[in-house]
Amino acid sequence: MEVSAEALTDKYNYFLFDCDGVLWDQEEPIEGAIEFIKYLTGKGKTVFFVTNSSWRGQIEVYEQFKRIGFEMGSEIESSQFYSATSSAVSYCKNALKSKKIFVFGLEGVSAEIRRQGLEAVEPPKDYYENSRCGEAEFEEMQSDPTIDTLICGYTNKWTYKMLCYASILIRSGTHFVASNIDNVWSTGTRQMPGGGSIMKMLEAAGGKKPIIIGKPSKILFDTIIEEHKLEDVPLDEFIMIGDKLDTDIKFGENIGIDTMLVLTGVTTKSNYSETKDDPTKPVPTYVSERLPEVNLE
Repeated sequence: MEVSAEALTDKYNYFLFDCDGVLWDQEEPIEGAIEFIKYLTGKGKTVFFVTNSSWRGQIEVYEQFKRIGFEMGSEIESSQFYSATSSAVSYCKNALKSKKIFVFGLEGVSAEIRRQGLEAVEPPKDYYENSRCGEAEFEEMQSDPTIDTLICGYTNKWTYKMLCYASILIRSGTHFVASNIDNVWSTGTRQMPGGGSIMKMLEAAGGKKPIIIGKPSKILFDTIIEEHKLEDVPLDEFIMIGDKLDTDIKFGENIGIDTMLVLTGVTTKSNYSETKDDPTKPVPTYVSERLPEVNLE
């Protein structure tokens, strides 16, 4: 069902937004998104941005937000941004007490690990330059026993040798943490393999399921609640707004809050009509072709 901006602000005080496909597409703001965020902050609502980006940390997402045109001054601060990367590293640091983390991902993950005061271990250059790995080499491969955690996210630079090494780490008892389960993301007309595809490959090779931090895991929401001291706020004051059923809407369902599906990203009007009656899919509270129109005058 469609819903107006006024109806939303009358009912909810805390708004959680996915970013890609909801607020922007690539580096362009989606029509009406900037105005809607300004409308919410003007009404005194609290806004959080929760992205499953697994190659950008909190600061990088905040800088992208401003660069695209969402410049809100002091109304929006970096502490309101939660990427799967920054949340995964925080979980490793605080819950797992990790010290040394092997990165099966891009440089943004390593940067976030260092930013939070932990040691990031990246694959040796040889793993990129000589990517093959035969049985004899695999048998002789030595893992670093001081590595206590492996984080995986999206990467377009992995090699078979990296996969072999990662599988040894996981099977030796290293904590296995995945930043998100997004199998694909939209590039316009196609769906490109994402961090979830990498995660499933490592899960198969390592013989172990990962701890998933990004949406739809409730861990990410618990982090927001704890860091902003919102434990006493009733769940019916929150709403999650996103463009993916399996991550964004499932995230809201797992938490127990209302949700709004917008059809400006991965889920479109045409493919939603094909899946909306699927009993295995989460059911959003509201469905809208885009974010509600507002009048800022």
